[in-house]
Formats: sequence, structure tokens, C-alpha cells
Amino acid sequence: MTSGSPIFVVIICLIASLTAYIIQKIEKPLPTTTSRNTTIDGLRGLLALGVFIHHSNLWNQFLTEGLWEKSKSNIYNQFGSIRVAMFFMITSFLFISKLLNDKEGGFNFQHFLISRAYRLMPMYLFSLVLIFILIFSVSKWQLNTSIFEQLQSIFYWSTFAAFKHPLINNYPLTNLCTGALWTMAYEWLFYFSMPLIALFLFKHTKPIYKLFGVMFLLLFLRFHTLVIYYIFEFIGGSLVAILFEYTKIKDKLKDSYGSVIWIICLLLFLRYNDARNMKCIILLTIMFGLVAAGTSLFGLFNVKQLHFIGKMSYSIYLLHSILLFSVCYYGIGFSSFHTSLSDNSFCLLIFFLTPLLITISYLGYRFIERPFMDKSKSIQ
Repeated sequence: MTSGSPIFVVIICLIASLTAYIIQKIEKPLPTTTSRNTTIDGLRGLLALGVFIHHSNLWNQFLTEGLWEKSKSNIYNQFGSIRVAMFFMITSFLFISKLLNDKEGGFNFQHFLISRAYRLMPMYLFSLVLIFILIFSVSKWQLNTSIFEQLQSIFYWSTFAAFKHPLINNYPLTNLCTGALWTMAYEWLFYFSMPLIALFLFKHTKPIYKLFGVMFLLLFLRFHTLVIYYIFEFIGGSLVAILFEYTKIKDKLKDSYGSVIWIICLLLFLRYNDARNMKCIILLTIMFGLVAAGTSLFGLFNVKQLHFIGKMSYSIYLLHSILLFSVCYYGIGFSSFHTSLSDNSFCLLIFFLTPLLITISYLGYRFIERPFMDKSKSIQ
């Protein structure tokens, strides 16, 4: 077996689901909120596992060839593309739907930003502390940059890398440790664009909110090269929300038909090696729209364990690269590449790490994410 095998994917999903089931049996159930998007919850859980699987495959390639680049497999390349696209679509769909529901009362941008900060910042800062400790550990606790540069690095990373994502302590493999944190910059670009989107939809937004949105957009463009395809992914989720608001298409789609169409779109999508083209964006938008409409992929997105994993998806997203880096650096070592670790041994290692990742991600959700989520609900 190799980390590029479909069996590898299935086994990780089964191990993760079994771990989630055991945790649910052992732990007292957390308070739950009724969700109108249960299939999206299941999709979110599967996407979180996809992030871990995608980066595991890249680590295997890095350890054997010394290369951190696209896989030769379309399937594993698209594991990375589809999880970024779908997470962006989920974000835009949920918040544009909320915006449409609240259009009569107006958009409270201040409340929105505070609630987002409560939701995202605590776990993010916790993971950032772990990343800094890990990188200084592999740097032998030596300061490789000036104090001023270190403070700059702390500032840029603590602002969700919205402006820059520099090397930490000048460590060249920082990106292997931070993983997918770069996507947070686009998340916050969307959040600060909400007043401008509200203006487009309703023709009214408080001027101060519009000013904040324009200022953030200009700062983003100052520090980043805008990848237009990521913007199209947000637009895709937004279009689905608008379509559901003003048409009855969601109520007319049967689950079985939607599941067949979803699989056809997936097979067409996997023909491409890179999702950065309009054909892939359209296919992903259709796939996401089907799930948002209630398509369960023959019941897969309704599996309770995937919903449970979906709850902790943010912690999985933040912690999985830290876990993989720690184990590969201290457990395997990559001072010299072309490691003697066989494909089977690497797969077994990832199988062992899967329940560990689910467990620590649950703890992150239970003791960091959830308490601050509850506090955010009291904000008026």
C-alpha cells in the first residue's frame, strides 16, 4: 500500500470515524445546536480528513524525494484543491445566507467581526504558540533574526497572516509547520468584504463599515498577489445562497438524483491536475450546491461520526500540520532524504496518527473552541 492509494484514504476515514464514535461514547455529549445544513456538516468532516490525507501524502513525497510540491496523482492534487474550494464555499454560503435572512434588520458588521474573532482567534493563537515553540525547538533555541524581525513575525502571524506569512525565526521550512494557515487571509478578506457585499445586495450599509471593507481590501492587495480563482470559489458559494433564497430549486431536488450528479461531477473534476480553471470552479460550485440542497451522497454526508468530526474541523485544520511535522522531524528525521521508511511503514504511521489527531482536535474543540463559541452568543 502507498499513501497515494484509494485504500489509504478509506482506511483513514474509517479509523477517524471509529475514533469519533469511541469519543462520543466516552465523553458526555456536548450541547448541540439544530443545524439546517446537516449534509454540509458531514461534508465539512470529510474535508477536514481530506486536508490531513493530502498533507500526509505530501510528507511521504518530501521524506523520500526531498520535494514539497504537487503530487503526480490527480486525485491527491485535487484533495488539496477541493478542500480549499469547498471550505471557501461553505464560508460564503453560510454568511451570505445569514445576510439575506437579516436584510430587513440591517447588517451589524461590528457584531459580526467580534463573533468571528471569538470563534477563530483562541484556537488559532493556541496553535500559533505551538508552531513558534516547535520551530524554535528545531532551531536549537537560537535566535536567527533580530528581535524586531521576530516581533514583526509574531504580529503578521497573529493577524491570521492577513498581510504576510513570513518565515518564523528565519526557518526555511516554516510552511511545512504552518500548513494551510495561508487560507485564513482569504477568509478574513471575505469577512471584511461583507459590508460591500451587503451594499451590492441591499443598496444600504453604514458608511463606516464600507470604509473598513475598502481599507482592508486595499491592504490585502498591497501585501498579497490576489489569486482570482479563490475569489471565484467564494462567489460560487454566494451564488448558491442567492439561488436558494430566490428560487425553489432546493425543494425540487431528490437526494438520489443529486448523489448521481455529484459523483459524475467528481469524476469530471478528477480529470484535471489543478482546480485553478473555470471548468473546475463550475463543477465544484455544482457539487457544493447539491450538498447544500441536501444531497447526502447516498447517506455518506449524514453519518453522525462525520458530523462530529465536522465540529472539530477547525482544530484539525490548525493542528494536523503541527502533528505531522513533529512526528516526521523527531520520529523519522529528514536531515538526509530518501529515507529508508517504506510506503507500508509510512501508511501504518499515518494510521496510528489518525486517532491521535482526532483526539487532540476534539480536546481543542472541547476546551478552547466551544467555550469561546458559547461566549460569542452573549454578544449583543
